[in-house]
Order: sequence, then C-alpha cells, then structure tokens
Amino acid sequence: MYPDNACIVTSRPYAQISPLQTFSTLDVLPLTKAQAVELAGRIGGGNERTEEFCDQLDKTLFEQHRSFAENPLLLSMMYLTFMRNYSIPEHLSDFYQKAYEALYSEHDAMDKGAFHRDFQCKTLDEKSFQKLFSYFCFQSYFSSIYEFSKQYLIAQLQRGIEKLRLDGVNANGYLADLQKIVCMIVRDGTVYRFAHRSFQAYFAACYTCDLTDEEQKRFFSSLLTKEPWSRRRDYYDLLYLLESDRLTANAIEDNLRTLQNEADAEPDPNLFFLTCQFSGLSIDDTKKTVVYYPASYKCNNAVRLFLHFIMDDKRTESDYSRTREPLLFYLERANLDTLDFFQIDSVPNLNPKEREDLRRKLMEHLQIEQKRLAIRDWLAERDAKRATLEAPGFTALLENL
Repeated sequence: MYPDNACIVTSRPYAQISPLQTFSTLDVLPLTKAQAVELAGRIGGGNERTEEFCDQLDKTLFEQHRSFAENPLLLSMMYLTFMRNYSIPEHLSDFYQKAYEALYSEHDAMDKGAFHRDFQCKTLDEKSFQKLFSYFCFQSYFSSIYEFSKQYLIAQLQRGIEKLRLDGVNANGYLADLQKIVCMIVRDGTVYRFAHRSFQAYFAACYTCDLTDEEQKRFFSSLLTKEPWSRRRDYYDLLYLLESDRLTANAIEDNLRTLQNEADAEPDPNLFFLTCQFSGLSIDDTKKTVVYYPASYKCNNAVRLFLHFIMDDKRTESDYSRTREPLLFYLERANLDTLDFFQIDSVPNLNPKEREDLRRKLMEHLQIEQKRLAIRDWLAERDAKRATLEAPGFTALLENL
C-alpha cells in the first residue's frame, strides 16, 4: 500500500523470516580502517590521547588487531585498553588481559560521572571475579559450546561458585555483571555468546595456569589422546605465551621422552618416528598429490606441539598431512591407491631397492631424522638444566636466601 516506505528489521543471523517475502537480507559489513578511525575519534571526543590512538590505529593497530578493530564493540575495548595503558600490547595474551582489566576497572573512570555501573557481586574481588569467569570459559571451551542459553550459563556458573568456594555469590547477579559491567558476555534474543570468542580460549588458558602440575599432566594426557592439537590451536598458542615452561613440561616432555626411549630400542629409529607420526598415505587424484594420514593422537600431538613451539614450525595440521612431493611413482608402480607404513616390506610389485628408496624419500621429505635429533637434543638440554638447578650447592644457596 505504501511502496515508497523503507523498513529495516534487525534479527539474529539466519533467522527464519519467511513471512517477509518482499524483504532483502543484508549483512552488516565490518568497519573499514577509515570508519574505525572515525568511530574511535567519536568515542573519545577529540582529546590528545584519543588522537594518538586514532593515529596508531591508522598506521599499525588496525592491521595488527583487525578482528577487533572491525567490530564497534571490540574497537571500544581496544580504545579503553589504550586509554589505560597508553599502548596496545603486542602479544595476544597481554592484550586480552589488559582489555579485560580496562573493562573491569575503568568503565566508570571513562564515564565522566554520567552513569555509574554498580557491581551486583560486591563480595568478589577482581581476582576471584576473573577466576570464576575463567572456570566457565574452561568448561564451555572444552565442551565445544560457544553459544549458551541462560539456563546453561547459570548452571555452569553455580558449579564454578561451588567448586571455587565463593560463598555468598549469586549466579544471576554474576551473569548480570558479566553482561553490563565487564561486557564479556552479550545477549542476542534468548542466546548468549562471548563478545569475542577468542576471550573464551584466553580465559580457558588462564584457568589451566591455576591447575597444579599433576592436574595439568592428567588433563593434557587425556586431551592429547582424544583429539588433534590443531583443533585447539588458539588455546595452546595462548597458553604457551602465558606459561611456556609448564606447557612444555606437562604436555610435551613426558610423551617425547617415552617416544625417544622406544625409538632407541628399535633397529631403525627413524622408521619408528615415521610410523609414530603417520600411519600411511594415499593418492589424491584430483590434485595429484600424496595425502599423509596422521598416527595416533597422543604421540602425534606431542611431536606436533614440539615442532610448533620449540622448532617454531608454524605449519598447520593439514599442511603436514598434505604434501606435493611426487611419490606417485612408487604407488603407481605398485598399483596401489593407499599405503600403510607398517607394511612397506609387503607391498607387491616393488623390488628391495624401490622399497628402500620409498622409505628414504618419505623420511627425507618429512625431515624425520632432523626432528628426531632435535627432540633428543631438547630433552638433553632440559636434563642438563634440571641437574644444574638440583645441584647441592645451588639448593643450599636457595635455602639461605
């Protein structure tokens, strides 16, 4: 009846609006650099520090923290962090912590008295408040739950309150503080989610830091047996920034030491390492490449974490699994589509020299010997360092300090 009237209706992504057949579905675009700089200038009202933030946002910060700077809410977190610290930390773990602290402590300071945000959980200090949130992040992250109903949130928060013995804390009040004061959780209709999902991984890593060494070892042993490390890559990267020594000691070292001892007992340690990392390969006809199948997760993950953190090898799980090295000749010569590394000696149509060439090419391309020797040297360095710290003279010195 009124065709020239334009209406805009906002809804959750992919909401069912079938009755509105004449509407066009549009998505909100991320902020451009120019828009982000303009918005930041409006947030601060043009003072000197705001101008400095806008200048750094234009020169470097937008590209360094694009996923934050493109979102108005998260850009405001960056702004508050800069106002409090005069900079944006380079490392993600520092950035998340500073952003959280700015939101927790500085909201009212930035408000010029116009509106006072009052915590409902008045008995919680900042450390306890963060620890309860870290517990919730840890539980939801490793349950692979990223959007929540209010019932789930309250139930998990209540479990955390009881586990951490935070007497007198009300779960509903704490949830209100998470939404309205710290802005870590946002509500969209009946669905709750993190303001930015990377906060979930960061605070899950923070909770891990509070576990004892024995608790960490049991947890990592179970986790690394259950799934590939790359599924939680963001978590491991953040945890390594927070506690590199404990992560390597509790998640990597024992597994690598067992692997080394087993390899040393084998006639061919390199072949043993190969079969521990990969179980076999096959031909990808569409790309004419060889696809590697990873071996059991626990051993496989220990090596991959070592390569990722200690050897600074930033390739992903799929990069390791898929290679363009032309090993097709051997598979085609043997009339095979797949090959099990444990059964190379029984592959038909390959003579002894071809079998040996196949092994050598596999291990050369995957740098098996270099990795094995790097693991051996790393373990030897840790043993030497530990022996120095446990020397009688050093121990006596510590006791007298």
